[in-house]
Amino acid sequence: MHHVQDTVSTPDGSCPVSLLLPDACEPVPGVVMYPDVGGFRPTFQEMAATLAGFGYAVLLPDMYYRHRGYAPFSLPSAFTDPGERARMMALGDSLIPDMMASDADAYFD
Repeated sequence: MHHVQDTVSTPDGSCPVSLLLPDACEPVPGVVMYPDVGGFRPTFQEMAATLAGFGYAVLLPDMYYRHRGYAPFSLPSAFTDPGERARMMALGDSLIPDMMASDADAYFD
């Protein structure tokens, strides 16, 4: 498996992405794996690696890239700590459909 860290230029800036590719030399189907509200974290890297192991090219974007320097979440505390939960939900609420569609266009460009 090949793992590439890169950025994709979007209308709103540079979105960090992980691209995980199977070892296959022929064309393979692709998947864009959007993280849940907890954001880009090791759990999603592991899930993307599993899909790549099944023969898929997997693009994993950091959907919160517009919020430079945001601190990652620890999901167990994000659901029990009111301050962390509010921070996580505010970031999630910032992902409006038009932005997500614009990002998706950039991923496929």
